[in-house]
Amino acid sequence: MTIIGYGEKRPVATNETKTGRQQNRRVEIAIYANDELKEAAKNGEIG
Repeated sequence: MTIIGYGEKRPVATNETKTGRQQNRRVEIAIYANDELKEAAKNGEIG
């Protein structure tokens, strides 16, 4: 698992308004398969 905190460096909206601050309070989760899992899926070994 890799955790990356961007904080104030990469806001998605302005922090000048209440709505913008609400949009910046978020958690984004991305799940990726490793090469071994991709190969197993390619070979039909998952299911």
